[in-house]
Amino acid sequence: SLVREARDLAALGARELVLVAQDNTRYGRDLNPASSLPALLRALDGVPGVAWLRVMYCHPARVDEDLLSALADTPKALPYLDMPIQHAHPDILRAMNRPGNPAEALRAIKRARELMPGACIRTTAMVGFPGETETHFRALLDFVREARFDRLGAFRYSPEPEAPAAFMQGQVSEAVKGERLDRLMTLQSEITLEKNKEWVGRELEVLVEGPSRDPGMSAGRSFRDAPDVDGFVFVKGRHTPGAFVRARVKAATHYDLIAEPLPGPPRNMP
Repeated sequence: SLVREARDLAALGARELVLVAQDNTRYGRDLNPASSLPALLRALDGVPGVAWLRVMYCHPARVDEDLLSALADTPKALPYLDMPIQHAHPDILRAMNRPGNPAEALRAIKRARELMPGACIRTTAMVGFPGETETHFRALLDFVREARFDRLGAFRYSPEPEAPAAFMQGQVSEAVKGERLDRLMTLQSEITLEKNKEWVGRELEVLVEGPSRDPGMSAGRSFRDAPDVDGFVFVKGRHTPGAFVRARVKAATHYDLIAEPLPGPPRNMP
C-alpha cells in the first residue's frame, strides 16, 4: 500500500512525500473498498518521520470542499494546491475535452485561500491549442490576472501523431505560439515577483537540499516550492541536506527567495 511505501521511504530518511499522478483527485475510486485523496492524506499523516505531504496535479473540476479541508486540516499536508487549468476559455476547454469551467476554478482558488491563508497556488497552462484565437488567449491572460497564481508553468501546444488535435482546423503557427508564451510568462513573472516580495521579512521553514552555487549559501525549499518545478530559498550559511532550517526572508527575486537562518529548531517538525 502507499502507506507502507511511505513508511519505507521515511525509514530511508525521506522528510517530504510528493503525491504525483495524472489526476490525484481520482485516487481511490478504483479500490475496493473505495477510498479518496483526503483519506490518503490523513493516513499518510500518521507516518513517523515524514514532515511534509505535498499534492501535485489536482484537476480543477474535482477540487472540492473535502479535498481543500483535508489540505487545511491535516497537520503534515502543505498549504500548496497544484491545479492545472490548461486554459481559461470555455471554447478551448471544450476542444481539449476538459470538464469544468473557469468560474469553478476561480471559486476553488478563492476557497483554498480562505481555508489556507498564504497558500501557494500553482497551475499549468497551454498556448496555441488548435483553434485558439487572440480573443481566446486574452481570456487566459485575464484569468491569470484575476487568479494571481503564485506559480505558473506554461508550454506551447505540440501535435502528437495520431492525436485528434493534430488534425483539427485552426492550427496555430509556431511564431504565434512563441509570442503568446512570452506574453503569458511575462505577466506571470510580474505576479510571481509581487507574491515573492510579500514574504520579505517573514519567517519560513526551509528543507535544505544542498549547497548553493553561491559560496556561503545553501539551497532549499519552503512549502511554496515543489521539487524540480518551483523556485528555491537560498539561506545564508552551510546547512545539512535534509535538515529543516528556520529562516527569515531578506530579499525576493522573480523566482527565488533569499533568507537568513534564525536560531532555534524549526516549529512543527516531527
